[in-house]
Amino acid sequence: MKINKKQIDFMAIKKYPFLLSIFLVLIIAAVTFTRGVDLDIQFKGGSLLTYSYQGTLNKEPLQKKLADEMKTSVTIQQTSDVKTKAESIIIALPNSLTSQEVENINKILNNNFKENNFQNVAISNINPTMGHEFFVKCLVAMGLVLIFMILFIAFRFRKIGGVLGGFTAVVALVHDVIMIFGAFVLLKFSINDNFIAVVLTIIGYSINDTIVIYDRIRENKELMPAETPVYDLVNKSINQSLKRTVNTTVTTVLSVGVMYIISLYYNITSIQSFALPMIIGMLSGIYSTIFIATPLWAVFQNKRQKRSGKK
Repeated sequence: MKINKKQIDFMAIKKYPFLLSIFLVLIIAAVTFTRGVDLDIQFKGGSLLTYSYQGTLNKEPLQKKLADEMKTSVTIQQTSDVKTKAESIIIALPNSLTSQEVENINKILNNNFKENNFQNVAISNINPTMGHEFFVKCLVAMGLVLIFMILFIAFRFRKIGGVLGGFTAVVALVHDVIMIFGAFVLLKFSINDNFIAVVLTIIGYSINDTIVIYDRIRENKELMPAETPVYDLVNKSINQSLKRTVNTTVTTVLSVGVMYIISLYYNITSIQSFALPMIIGMLSGIYSTIFIATPLWAVFQNKRQKRSGKK
């Protein structure tokens, strides 16, 4: 069957997205190996101290002073209240603090940065064991989601090789998770609950786009002649779903983009570490649906049909 000239022949360029994805995965692996992964305190344990302050604050000298005095790594995050405009910092340390150590931090702040008038607002210690257990449970939850995705797709699309469709869809989802992980690592965001939230959200978006195309493949398989090549069937199905998929993603990206811009303006880092990876994840989701999941299904399905034909 001849492909309409107005349609994009996705299957003709299938190898290039595959190679691009492999290249990106290798880059992420290399950066992760050389730079390491910064797990947030909620996953690895430690202490969080919140201080309000006045005036202008340069966090680098403060961070260096605390690290030198406490003889440990220190991370400082600046935040502001959108409504009251009140400024505050969150100091993260990798170990639990005693009352004496908290008092020492108060003295360091007040003796060396008097003009900022630091006031302790909150203190929380997180047990390392509990943090590790929470992280493992999050990973197990994501694993279970992927397994249920395979089972659901295998049942719903059993007429077009459901198990194969579930497998290729999960390959695309794993690709998206790796891209989100890479965004956190490359942008130097800590792996925290924002990471889990972004991953679970993108899994939902991405699998929905894939299911839409699978539905179109199933419908076209019944409408088109039985001898229609798999690649033609897939090309037609992707092209028919392309406008809807792109429009949905662009609309969502614009909404999250506005959120990211506002977080930059008000310096809300907790939202920045959610919104920017979310944008990257949504773009990865539409890419993996169009260029990974469906073409990969077509490749395997085409090989299966050829083997069956030989038999």
